[in-house]
Formats: sequence, structure tokens, C-alpha cells
Amino acid sequence: MNPGDLRKIFNQLFSKEEQQKIMELESKPFDEKMDGLAEIFENNARIPQGKVMAQAFRDPEIRQDMREIEEAAQSGNLSQQQLMQRGMKLAMKMRGKYGI
Repeated sequence: MNPGDLRKIFNQLFSKEEQQKIMELESKPFDEKMDGLAEIFENNARIPQGKVMAQAFRDPEIRQDMREIEEAAQSGNLSQQQLMQRGMKLAMKMRGKYGI
């Protein structure tokens, strides 16, 4: 999959308004960003498991793991491989808890 494919998927899943909101959320504090993403996913009928994703974004344990991964990525203290490992561990946790 190349970046063009990801852009196509993004454009298909999110309306222009949702895309704008997502872009605006990037500069917000972590909790505000997660709350905003949860709202977008919960209200988006084009995302098959959007409501479940919203639950995951609101889950304190999942949110803490996401926060730690984001902070580690921003600090540069972990290698790309270590970040991928943490991301995979989080994905497994989300799959176990929410089936996503």
C-alpha cells in the first residue's frame, strides 16, 4: 500500500468536514484529540466498527497506552521498531477487548 492508497481510503471514509476536524485535532492536547476522534468515529456510518473504535478511544487503559506511544514517538527515545512493537501490542489489546 502506498501513500496515495491511504489518501484514497481516508477520503472515502471521512467527509471533507470530518477531514478538516481531524486536521484541527492534530494540534490539540492529547485528551481533547482523543475525545474529538471518538466523536468523529462514533458518528461516521461509513466506518464499519466506528462505535466500537469510539469506545476504545474513550477507554482509560487504551488511551494511556496511546498517550505513551505518542509521547515516545515525539521524544525520539525509542527506535522505529520499538514503536512498532508497542503499536502491535496495543492493537492486540484492542482486539482482545473490543474485537477490532
